[in-house]
Amino acid sequence: MEIKEKRQTGDRIKRIFSNSVLGLLLLVAFLGFYAAWWYVRIYGRIGFDSVIFTLTGGLGGVSTDLIRSFLLGAVLPAVLTAAALSVLLLWPWRWKRWLPVTLCLALSLGLLVQAAFNVELVSYVLNSNRTTELYQD
Repeated sequence: MEIKEKRQTGDRIKRIFSNSVLGLLLLVAFLGFYAAWWYVRIYGRIGFDSVIFTLTGGLGGVSTDLIRSFLLGAVLPAVLTAAALSVLLLWPWRWKRWLPVTLCLALSLGLLVQAAFNVELVSYVLNSNRTTELYQD
C-alpha cells in the first residue's frame, strides 16, 4: 500500500510541475502576443529597431499613463487569458495527457510567431546580417 501511495504522490507532483511549466509557457506566449499588439497599436508598425530602442531607453520621463496603458492593454489580458486557458486545458479531464500538452505548445508557438511578425522581428533578423556598401559609396 505504501509504495502505491508514494507512486501516486510522485505522479501528482509531476503533473503539478508540468502543468505549472505549461501554464507559465502560456503566460509568456500571451504576454508576448499582447505586448506586441499593444506596441503596434500605440506606436504603429515602425520596425523592431524601434522596439529595441524603446526597451533599452529606460523609463526616465515615461508617463504613468503609458505604463497604465501597458498594464491594462497587455499584462492584464495576458494574465486573464493564460489563466483561463490553463484551467481549461490543464484541468484533470478524462482525456489523454498528450492532447493538452500539444495544444499548449502549439498555441504558444503560434502566439510567439505572430508576435514576432507583428513587431517585424523576422525582417530585422534577416536584415541584420546583410552587408551593404552604402557608406563605402
